[in-house]
Amino acid sequence: MNQAESLSIKVIARLLKEHGLKQTRGRMEILRILLFADLPISQAEIVDGLGQKSASIHRASIYRNLIQLKKLGIVHEVEANRYVFCKRKRNSNPHFFLYCAACNKHMEIEDDPIADKISGLLKKLTFLSINHSISFR
Repeated sequence: MNQAESLSIKVIARLLKEHGLKQTRGRMEILRILLFADLPISQAEIVDGLGQKSASIHRASIYRNLIQLKKLGIVHEVEANRYVFCKRKRNSNPHFFLYCAACNKHMEIEDDPIADKISGLLKKLTFLSINHSISFR
């Protein structure tokens, strides 16, 4: 295990503890995969990322964990069944993402003044932002 993975395990463990969740092997692995993913990934890609470990972690368990982690704001569903690890501080709203249609990358806007400006603009225009993604083509 390299230093980045060791640090990520500590971060994930702390995050789960903050939310009163058990550090199950499945949860830890799901979050580790999402943390190191370059692009939003699906449940099927998480199963692929688990490799042989997926035999002991049922798909329904992965799905339930993703739903729970999404409700807590630990992960975000940026498009239908595609998830990313939340890089912003918890409980800070709103969360917006930049999306590149050419390469499919998503980038979470971590700058609060920019997020506040976008949120204000959406309110002014009476837009209802459902998934908080901003697309550029």
